[in-house]
Amino acid sequence: MHYCYFDYRFCNFNIFIFYASDANDEKDQTSDVEDDDQGLVIQSVHLNIIQEENAKQDEVNNENMSDSSSSVAEEMTNVFLVEGGPEIREEQEDMSEEEDNLDERAEEADVSVLKEPCISHIGEAPSMSNEDWAVIMTKIEQYRKKIPASQRLFDPLHYYIVDHSERHGPTTKLLDKHFPSMRGSLSKEINFSLPVLSGKDAEVFDMLVMADNVEDIQAETLKDRIVKKLMSKVTSYNNYVIICTSVDAVSMRNHNMMSEMEHTARNIMPFIDATAGQQQRFQIYYGEKSLRATAMRRNKGGDPTKRARTGYKVDVLIELDSLWKPTIGCGEVSGGLPRCSISKEWADTLKLALELRDVWALAQDELEGVDATKLVVWGFIVVERKLRIYALVAAGGLFHFLLISQTSIPSSVDDLWSAQVAYLTMMAFQEKLETTMKVLCDLNRQKVMFLRSGYKRKFVQEKQPVIVGSPKRYI
Repeated sequence: MHYCYFDYRFCNFNIFIFYASDANDEKDQTSDVEDDDQGLVIQSVHLNIIQEENAKQDEVNNENMSDSSSSVAEEMTNVFLVEGGPEIREEQEDMSEEEDNLDERAEEADVSVLKEPCISHIGEAPSMSNEDWAVIMTKIEQYRKKIPASQRLFDPLHYYIVDHSERHGPTTKLLDKHFPSMRGSLSKEINFSLPVLSGKDAEVFDMLVMADNVEDIQAETLKDRIVKKLMSKVTSYNNYVIICTSVDAVSMRNHNMMSEMEHTARNIMPFIDATAGQQQRFQIYYGEKSLRATAMRRNKGGDPTKRARTGYKVDVLIELDSLWKPTIGCGEVSGGLPRCSISKEWADTLKLALELRDVWALAQDELEGVDATKLVVWGFIVVERKLRIYALVAAGGLFHFLLISQTSIPSSVDDLWSAQVAYLTMMAFQEKLETTMKVLCDLNRQKVMFLRSGYKRKFVQEKQPVIVGSPKRYI
């Protein structure tokens, strides 16, 4: 029979093993048993002494740990007292679990409240007063209290995001009459218009669309060569060239049966490469790139050595290759061809809104000392062959998510004319990204000048929206 004692203080294992004979041992082992019994008594006394020493040492260790814990807690309190930036309101249950994945739970969304999105037209309605914003906020707070636990994840008002596209039925029902005034109070940077091609450029584009072989068309200017390359990607019959550089998107067999990855490569990349991809200061990533803004928001106030949380996985990520490498544009491809489910489409649309919100919030933290609340963040989503351009801006303590433009991308050889509008739409999107780039650079300059003056922090008077994290599973 074996008796063992483990002393595991400070991760050192001191093992004391004692042997006692069985009562059924043979008689010739009697003397050995007597010797073992004497050794057992001696080592038991030694064990009692060790246990008393361990108890005294444990008391000392507990006192030291209590003192160190108090000092750490005091330091953490001091850190949080000086923390600035937008208010972040994580759900209480969120602190112990990962935020729910919209993609994984998309089918749980209530599609009965969803409708086809509409362009958010910007009119000349009068601006909102502080009293008007207070009325809207009261309505939203009352509505948020009534959201079923199973639908909080998919409700934009749970995150203080106002969907102006009228896609989300409850939002439209609650705020429909306030939409014109709210849009009139937003930054004028959300205005979106397509650029106009010159007569020569338009003529070359028309020739490329009608040509049997685009290589036969001569391109003289740089813009003409870019457009020619774009049309070559859209109509190419060369199946031996790498997929990302020569895409027979509308002429291949089964061109309406594609996975999301193939749909992105064949139908989306060519238009991005021909527009935003030509801007040397933009860094573009394709394929489930982690969004740093979301990761920083999720890990804020936490210990990354114990638990680090990743950001949203973005299909198309556009970063500025300077400053702190801020994200200035996000893109989502909602499924492949044919069209995905409505619930999947809505989950990706709401995910895009949350991505743009986190990009906006990170900019507020990085640009401390200056007012960056009027910053407009741009993104797009592709649903089947529909290209939708969205903008997100903050006002009145809310985030406003607007569908600014919607167009089609080519679906067949007979539909190549729509490539012109899709190209011009992405040209306008590129111009908006360049405007955002200039605004960020100017705000960064103001920040440096402000910090150089000796001030540590300038509190922004504009009320900033609350950042609400996704709720955990309700089951």
